Amino acid sequence: MARKALIQIRRGLEKDIGTLAVGELGYCTDTQRLHIGTVSGNVLLTAPGVGGDMLKSIYDTNNNGKVDQAESADSIDWSGVTNKPASFPAAAHTHPAAEVTESAAKRFVSDAEKTTWNGKQNNLGYTPLNKAGDTASGTLQVPALKLDSRYLERYVGGVSFANGVANQKFNLVFPAMTSDFAGWFEIDIVTSWSYANGAGRMTKRIATHTNQTNSTIRSQHAYYLNADPLISELFAISDLWNDAADGRYKVTVVSHTSAANTIHVFGKVMSINTNSPDLFNTITLSSVYTSDTTVHPKAVIQMPAGAEVGGQTIWHGGNLNPTSYLTKGTITWDQLKGG
Repeated sequence: MARKALIQIRRGLEKDIGTLAVGELGYCTDTQRLHIGTVSGNVLLTAPGVGGDMLKSIYDTNNNGKVDQAESADSIDWSGVTNKPASFPAAAHTHPAAEVTESAAKRFVSDAEKTTWNGKQNNLGYTPLNKAGDTASGTLQVPALKLDSRYLERYVGGVSFANGVANQKFNLVFPAMTSDFAGWFEIDIVTSWSYANGAGRMTKRIATHTNQTNSTIRSQHAYYLNADPLISELFAISDLWNDAADGRYKVTVVSHTSAANTIHVFGKVMSINTNSPDLFNTITLSSVYTSDTTVHPKAVIQMPAGAEVGGQTIWHGGNLNPTSYLTKGTITWDQLKGG
């Protein structure tokens, strides 16, 4: 087709193209680039080899690696988003535990910890009662009955005497004391029929005040509260004494026979010292020994001086004084009671 008119745009070397007017085209004859003028300066429209591709200079004018229109989309307000869903179902999460922050109220539990916790009840060996009306079978075993800080009862233990052996004894051994004991304690021994019929119970109360500074006994009054006939013939309980060999206070249980028997020991204590019952709680029994041939008196229940029955004083060896009473020869007819 024949060219009727030649339309040309500004052209020249790129270094000489200068600033184009808004909408003016400028062609660089040396680089073959085509520019257009804008209010912000020249903009490259095309260049050799770029074909129809997007140009960074056009679509990323601030050279930050993101298309300018995409940046605008990033900053659009939520209210300006169209066709958004009314609700958003929660998506499943698979974060590892290491990425979760724990707190005092929420922590992870390991399998080992759960196994330990689940085994707590079985390790107890019994099912505890936890509400009114519950019942339990079996025996509840406790080391001692401590009603308060000054009184305690407990089962101490059992000891067996051999058959055919004389002078058998064993000791109740108090733990090492750091302060004086002031109060009383009772030793109960219970025996059974064995080679010698010593079934019964014997109880001795020892009221005492010790002196821990020099391992002595300031005062002591010991007496039997109970001595059943059979057991009183075969056994005895000593008073409190201090063993110089180890500095311990002790009470000795004595066999008066060479026959075998088993003795079970119980005890109770009451003291003005709040730490004394705990000392009694840790009392121990020695092994049986025969090295001591001391003969201990038979267990006899003693009647205290001044004992009364129905308001009348009972005479006994502790208060009977014959010189305090009239002889037969001085009694007159008028002194005799009667009409």
